[in-house]
Amino acid sequence: LKPSYKARPVFERQRLAYFASDETASSLVRQAGCSGDGRTTCTAALLLLWPGRLRGLSSTPDVHVLRSRQEGEKNSSKESSGEDSSVFEFDSDAMRERVSEILAKQQYDVTRYYHQSGLWQFIAKHPRFERLTLGIIVLNAAWMWVDTDINQADVLLSADPVFQVAEHMFCVYFSFEWYVRFKAFKVKRQGLRDGWFVFDSCLVLTMVAETWVMSCVMLIFAGGGGGGLGNA
Repeated sequence: LKPSYKARPVFERQRLAYFASDETASSLVRQAGCSGDGRTTCTAALLLLWPGRLRGLSSTPDVHVLRSRQEGEKNSSKESSGEDSSVFEFDSDAMRERVSEILAKQQYDVTRYYHQSGLWQFIAKHPRFERLTLGIIVLNAAWMWVDTDINQADVLLSADPVFQVAEHMFCVYFSFEWYVRFKAFKVKRQGLRDGWFVFDSCLVLTMVAETWVMSCVMLIFAGGGGGGLGNA
């Protein structure tokens, strides 16, 4: 191309320079024998070898091809400057998997703080134990309604034996349930981080104080002499 480059017209020099910038076009130009003289021969050979790239003898190259070349130059300049164009790419599947992983990590499970082996952690993790506890809670709520409507005694010691036995049984089970969960914790202070365990601890403490502690106090004062809390 160099020996006859200056002798060619302006529009064909632009066309050949455009082709010479591409490796494939350069090889086609060499195959067409354009290094010698003869503008018609070179143009006809290019039309036969690669008709898709040469659109007439117009001096204006293809707009879409120029845009693709400009985008390629911009990308090459970004890569040379150290910029990564993949930062701006968005993958919906990868983003969905990432969100699922984050949600799975944020899901709270108290059994992570339990022992990995042993009797207490086995009972605390067993589904039957959880279902039994839920059933006792529902039964206790129903019994509170019955006790409020039927039991006319002011204190537990003066109530009918049925109500006393029921209260003691509920208190025994809830105390046992709390003790099982407390023993299941590998580090006991981890129970303070579990909201449900703290709530259950407050309820069990209140039930034990009302059912056993107050009954013992009343029995002590009642047996120590007349008066006092004997008629309370």
